[in-house]
Amino acid sequence: MNPPEPPDDALPKGIGAPATRAFHAAGITRLSDLTRHTEAALLALHGVGPKALRVLRDALDARGLTFAGTAERGQVVRIDDLDLYYEEYGSGEPLVLLHGFGGCVQNWHPFVEAFSAAYRLILVDLPGHGFSTNPARTFTHRQAARDVLLLLDRLNVTRFCAMGMSTGGMTLLHMATLQPERVDVMVLISATPTFPDQARTIMRRASFRTMPADVVDMYRACAPRGDAQIRWLIEAFNALGDDRDDMNFSGRELSRVTARTLVVHGDRDHFFPVEMPVRLYQGIPEASLWIVPDGGHVPIHDPAVGFATTALRFLQAPWGDSTGAT
Repeated sequence: MNPPEPPDDALPKGIGAPATRAFHAAGITRLSDLTRHTEAALLALHGVGPKALRVLRDALDARGLTFAGTAERGQVVRIDDLDLYYEEYGSGEPLVLLHGFGGCVQNWHPFVEAFSAAYRLILVDLPGHGFSTNPARTFTHRQAARDVLLLLDRLNVTRFCAMGMSTGGMTLLHMATLQPERVDVMVLISATPTFPDQARTIMRRASFRTMPADVVDMYRACAPRGDAQIRWLIEAFNALGDDRDDMNFSGRELSRVTARTLVVHGDRDHFFPVEMPVRLYQGIPEASLWIVPDGGHVPIHDPAVGFATTALRFLQAPWGDSTGAT
């Protein structure tokens, strides 16, 4: 007798045991449960990789279903000639969350529950990313900072706290030097004051062929306009490799930051070596530094790191000499 066919709504066996365990631990036991989650949020679960995500995507397609991630949750504001997409959660003091290059607001979704209990979260798709447009077809962190500040003006947000990962952190660095009086507290994750040679080499050579599978999947999960949007993002990423003006912060410029600042960095970051966050730590007045052991680029999604707990503690109270992470 042949074994019974799995029900149509069952998770496919091809995702592997680690992914199955991760989904069950997150309360995801049926295929239809996946429609409440974004691809980026699922990739953040320990044990879920690009292969499992591709199997799930095919299974959902076969049933006419999709992952969450439409623009229905957020809103769009016109800023000059571009549309900026943002999402809001919670209430209280504003906390702006900015994603990395090629990403989107989904990259912050795993932290929404923890942070929205204490703050009014404002998650922004940077120009050209996610549901935000970019007719100029160029990207600099300085211009992205100006655009986000204009968005906050439209939302009547005068002062705020903020966190940014990688490109989001570098955009935030520009925001904190362009209008330092508006940023109360900020967390810079895997950011840099300038691009070292190893990062420029990676940016210049980036392509569909050279990017790791998990990075390609992240780009796809955050590109509702499809491969054309991804191609433009890669071209913009390539161009940053030759840009000597956008990220070129001197010690004098960093000293303009008045926000209480936490610099978070992995000691195995292949883009920016540890010397880069140390320069931020030394240049920004009274900054705190948290080096994550064995951490790569943006090392905050591993539950063992405990990012949400530590970040909230920093946001809500200054660290003393004996309690700050180094």
